[in-house]
Amino acid sequence: MPGKHILASFDEALGSLKEDVIELGVLCRTNLSLSMKALLEREIEHVAQVLSNQDEMTKLAASTDEDAMNLIVRFQPVASDLRFVLSSMKVSANLERISSHVVKIAKRTPKILGIAEVAEVNLLEPIFLRADQALGQAIVAYTDSNPALVAELSDEDDEIDRLYKKARKTYTSAIEDNPENYKELIHLMFVARSLERIGDHAVHIAENLGD
Repeated sequence: MPGKHILASFDEALGSLKEDVIELGVLCRTNLSLSMKALLEREIEHVAQVLSNQDEMTKLAASTDEDAMNLIVRFQPVASDLRFVLSSMKVSANLERISSHVVKIAKRTPKILGIAEVAEVNLLEPIFLRADQALGQAIVAYTDSNPALVAELSDEDDEIDRLYKKARKTYTSAIEDNPENYKELIHLMFVARSLERIGDHAVHIAENLGD
C-alpha cells in the first residue's frame, strides 16, 4: 500500500479502492465455490445465489472503475500511487473475467444435472481445487502488494493446465466410446475450460502488480 500523504482524503480514496477490489475478489471466489458445489454435489439451488451475487459484483466492479478514474482526475497521483491505481483497475478487470467464467459454469449446471449423471464429472474437482487456490493466492498477492507470488501462481497454473488437458482427453475419448452421453460430456468439457481460464486470470492478477 502506498505511503501516507498530507491529504487524508487521498489516503481514504486509495484505501477505499483497495477494499473494493478485495471485496470483488472475495465475492468472486465465493461464487466460484457455490457454482462448483452446485455442480459437484448436485445442489442446484446454489445457481440462483451465484447469479444474484453476480449482479452485485457487476455493480461493484463498475463503481470501482469509476472511483479509480475519479481518483486519478481529482488527485493526479504520480509514481507508485498511480501504478497502484492502474494495477487495481487491471486486477478488477481480471476478476470480472473470472466472474464471467463462473457464471458460465453456473448456467451450464442445470443442463448438466438434467442429464443422467456420468462418472467423468469427478474430473472437474481437482481442477476446481487448484483454480480456487490460485484465485485465493492472487487475492493475497494484491492485498499484500506482493508480486513475488507470481512465480508460485505460475506453478499452480501449470498444474491446472495439466489437469485440464488430461480431463479434455478423457472427455473426448468418453464421447467416442459413449456417444449417448455426448451432451453432458461436452458441457463438462466447457466447464473444465472455464476453470483453466480462471487459473490464467489468477496469474494475470499477480503479474499486474509488477507493472
